[in-house]
Amino acid sequence: MIKSLACLLLFTGFSHAASIANFSLETNDRFTAHADFIGNGFDWSGVGRVTSSTGTNRWATLIGDNYFLTAAHFSPTPGSAISFVSNDLSQTFSYTVGGLIPVFGDLRLGYFTSNADSSLTRYSYGTTPADSIAETGLAGQTLFSVANGSSSAGTVFNQAISTNQVESFIEGGTATFTAPGPESITLADENQNPVPVGFDNLILFQNEAGDTSNTFETHEFFLQSGDSGSPLFSTTVNNELILQGIAYAIFNDVPGNFVDPDTTPDSDPNSDLETRNASLYSYTGSYANEISNAISMVPTVPEASTAILSLLGLTSLLTYRNRA
Repeated sequence: MIKSLACLLLFTGFSHAASIANFSLETNDRFTAHADFIGNGFDWSGVGRVTSSTGTNRWATLIGDNYFLTAAHFSPTPGSAISFVSNDLSQTFSYTVGGLIPVFGDLRLGYFTSNADSSLTRYSYGTTPADSIAETGLAGQTLFSVANGSSSAGTVFNQAISTNQVESFIEGGTATFTAPGPESITLADENQNPVPVGFDNLILFQNEAGDTSNTFETHEFFLQSGDSGSPLFSTTVNNELILQGIAYAIFNDVPGNFVDPDTTPDSDPNSDLETRNASLYSYTGSYANEISNAISMVPTVPEASTAILSLLGLTSLLTYRNRA
């Protein structure tokens, strides 16, 4: 079976909100501040959006005092402003992008010209290299996605939280992955020539209620255009969010035996196949060393105390010269 790959930047329509099962503002919108919000108990303050006119809607996930991860094909541009909102929703902070550093594949590290406020969380990221779902350690875990919601209150306030599970994996350098059945899916260009993906990706199908091959999450999601660069998190027992992926691409209508998989296939095994959409995330665990190398190239931001001392020294010098 051959499927083509579409990056989320390549718009096939104008849907700007993730497709989320059982969506409501109360359960899924980060800024509704409702008791039923599925993200309660977690810190979302390190997820930012570009709010300047240059590169509006693009995403940044804070992993250090002045640096963040994003998608190369939909990254903020140097000079643009990225805004973050404190976890208690009381404050908004904006920072200027100073530059971008290639990591690997579609991962990019961006940095600011100043350090982010200490109240904004810095996320740890997955560091487990893997060639399969089993090796990631994420199989069976409920993962959280942040993506475009339905809010019109402004870009930084347009964040919907939803859930899903990792159900397939593309190893870098290969052109195939599996869907329930198992069905082998080959990635191809418009001429049906296999196209290997150059880096590891997590695959999350948008399952439906009644599917038995995979677990259906109550707020199961499928990414849409404009979600590239948004984060995928796992969680810890202490309610810490761990960055595991950065949104890269989508598949529409992936064939597989998602409902009532046969233990004994009939004479036409394809007759029982259904189709589901899938979201792909660049997997951070396989590129932890590359991320660390990129971080080592981030320019140092001068300490505030040093800058003040230098200014005072200059003032004293000017005063002394004026008295001469």
